[in-house]
Amino acid sequence: MRVVDLGVEIVEKIDLFTGKRLKLSKIELNDSFDVLDLSKKFTKSWESDISVVSSYMYDKNLVFGSQYNIKDDKITPVLDISDIDLESFEKNFFEIKKNNPEKYELSKRLFILCSQS
Repeated sequence: MRVVDLGVEIVEKIDLFTGKRLKLSKIELNDSFDVLDLSKKFTKSWESDISVVSSYMYDKNLVFGSQYNIKDDKITPVLDISDIDLESFEKNFFEIKKNNPEKYELSKRLFILCSQS
């Protein structure tokens, strides 16, 4: 038996298929090599079929192909968009913003990402 350095916290996730809120134990490991060994110890897991890299990207809300600045432990996206493009988006998506704010925020995020040069 060996010692594994890990942290545990209770998190709430939404099952996208049922819409139900679930309380789950989130296990964070300092060594990604422990993931496969430790995941075999559990009978059920939420994200066991997701690769370590993809899981990290999802947890940090990162997007593949986007540029980021990394300073200390902080990762921030490099997002340059002209005021004209942003105003055009706001004008064209005004109704969606009123009727479906969640859809609007996702659309805005994707628009900004796709507008990068």
